Amino acid sequence: MTRHRGYRLAWLVAAILAVFVLECHVARANSLIGDTVTATYLHNSAVVGSSNILVESPFPELSCPGGFSGTGICGAFAEVTTFDIGALKIDMNEDAGNAYSAGYTFNGVDFTNLNFGGGAHLTGFILSTTLPGLTASDISFTSSSIAFNAAGLSFPDNSYDIDLTLITSTVPEPSSLALLGASLVGFVFLRVRRSSRR
Repeated sequence: MTRHRGYRLAWLVAAILAVFVLECHVARANSLIGDTVTATYLHNSAVVGSSNILVESPFPELSCPGGFSGTGICGAFAEVTTFDIGALKIDMNEDAGNAYSAGYTFNGVDFTNLNFGGGAHLTGFILSTTLPGLTASDISFTSSSIAFNAAGLSFPDNSYDIDLTLITSTVPEPSSLALLGASLVGFVFLRVRRSSRR
C-alpha cells in the first residue's frame, strides 16, 4: 500500500515538474524582440530594396524619408514610410501611396527571418489595415516569414496602415524534451528506490 502511494506521489510530482518546465520554456518564446527581421520590397517579382531591421522597443525601428531615397528598402517608397516591429506584431505606415498595376504578379513587402525563439513558429495572423482592397487572402506566410501582395490595388492619397498581428505555436525542441524526460525518469527512479527501502 505504501509503495503504491509512493508511485502515485512520484508521478504527481513528475507531472507538476513537467508542466512547470514546459511553461517556462513557452514563456521564453514567442517574441521577436532582439531579433533581426529582413524586410524586402518586391515589384513585379523583382527585389527593389531590402533592409535588415533590428527589433527593439522604440518606435519605429525603421523610418524611410520618402522620395525613393535612403538605403535598402527605403529606396522603394515614394512617401515617408515607417516600420514598427514588436514581439508579435508588424506595422507598416506610408504617408500616401500611388497605384500598382494589376499586371504585376507581386507588389508588396516580404518579412523573413522571423525567429520567435524557444521552438515557436508562425501559424497564422490577424490583418488590420486601412489600405482599400487588401484582405487576408493577399497575405501569405511560412513558419518564419510573412508577406502582403498588393498587386492591382490603388493606394490612397492619404496615409494608410498595414498591421499584422502574428500568431505562433511553440513546439519544444528535442533537446529540451530529452532533458525533461531524463529528469523525470531519474526522479521516479529515486522515489521508487526510497520506497522499496522502506
